[in-house]
Amino acid sequence: MAGRKPFEPTEEQRKQVEAFAAYGIPQEDMCKLLLNPRTGKPIDLKTLHKHFRVELDTGMVRANAKVAESLFRQAVGAPAQYDAGGKLIRAEQTPVVSAGIFWAKARMGWKEREVHEHTGADGGPIEVDDARSKLADRIARLAAAGAAREGSGEPQPE
Repeated sequence: MAGRKPFEPTEEQRKQVEAFAAYGIPQEDMCKLLLNPRTGKPIDLKTLHKHFRVELDTGMVRANAKVAESLFRQAVGAPAQYDAGGKLIRAEQTPVVSAGIFWAKARMGWKEREVHEHTGADGGPIEVDDARSKLADRIARLAAAGAAREGSGEPQPE
């Protein structure tokens, strides 16, 4: 009895899986889009992992590398490129400040700091009420009031 023919991925399917991995498509969803040409049915996760391991592992890395290259080119600029015949392949890329700022924050750990300065009346220093001095003033007033009552002949509270 002859067994089933094993699944053989096509080059087109390999490119699709690499692109799906680059885009962050969940593997379960990739399976729904990849049909086994022999059965016409979607492949399962086991088949995806067995036959497309390299594409799954490298798709996101390749995409990140392309985005990093593009961002870097935007941050630092790039000269125009021409083919051997002198035909323009890519125009000059002038540096984009926001790309440089993003690169500095994401790759170099830079961050923006906000400084908040507070001032008192008319731009002067902030006056802070000192609790100790308030308490000492209150005690002195109470003592003075008590001394004044003592001299007046009023009954003193106990």
